[in-house]
Amino acid sequence: GMFEPGANTLGFSTGGTQRMTIDSSGNVGIGTTSAGAGLDVRTSYSESGHLVTGAFRSSPAGGFANYFILDNQTGASNWKSQISFRSQNTKKMAIGVDLNGNGTQNFYIWDSVASDSRMLIDQNGNFGIGTTTPQAILDVRGTGTAQSAMIVPRDTTALRPGGVNGMIRYNSSTNRLEGFENGQWGNISAATASSAFVNGG
Repeated sequence: GMFEPGANTLGFSTGGTQRMTIDSSGNVGIGTTSAGAGLDVRTSYSESGHLVTGAFRSSPAGGFANYFILDNQTGASNWKSQISFRSQNTKKMAIGVDLNGNGTQNFYIWDSVASDSRMLIDQNGNFGIGTTTPQAILDVRGTGTAQSAMIVPRDTTALRPGGVNGMIRYNSSTNRLEGFENGQWGNISAATASSAFVNGG
């Protein structure tokens, strides 16, 4: 029921245990009697989820079929904060900060199905795809026949962008790689089938 646990404080209890508190500042605490923010939700949920929201389905799998969890893990050696997304009762993806929970400044996208990081921005602003230790402003890594290449933008000569030095694209009109260098577009690849690369057209 509802009661007054202290001056200017409103409490709500079930089963003889205080479950929610609204303090004198208007802060709402769920699972805590000393809310530290406008809404402070704390729980002993097995995955350290502080807030779970989603739609309940009784079938086919039962339970929360599609939902996300706001995790805030602040143990002695784990400072990870993330949002985990589930679908059909299976954890799919997560986004968060401090991938390894050791206080490092980074932002990541985690594939929970593959148990692998898909993207990470480190403390220097380096962007890594397929790596958690990017060595440059953009570091793309992949292996195997499906991932060991990168596709650049492809379009016709007529639809070339205005051009900024350093741009690279595949010209589908000429079927050649080209780049923008010294204020003009020029072919990168040779006109023949050889492996040579040339400057200019």
